[in-house]
Amino acid sequence: MHKAAGRIAEDVESADLSGVSGTPSFFINGHRYQDASDIQTLTKAVELAGTRARVNTPGDPAGNAPTTQVAGPAEANRLTDS
Repeated sequence: MHKAAGRIAEDVESADLSGVSGTPSFFINGHRYQDASDIQTLTKAVELAGTRARVNTPGDPAGNAPTTQVAGPAEANRLTDS
């Protein structure tokens, strides 16, 4: 068995659970992003998600806003499960 076989199996399972059937697949703040994947459109989507996160989630007393997370299919479940 190849040393990466276990990790590959985890990624395939994660993709299946997330509804991913191909690449590239993007998740922003744990939500599957299915719009255009050019850099300008992705950048706007990430910025909008960050703005929404700051508006919908109060920052900590030090004024730190929540961060926007972008992940591929393997990381998506880890982000949404934490």
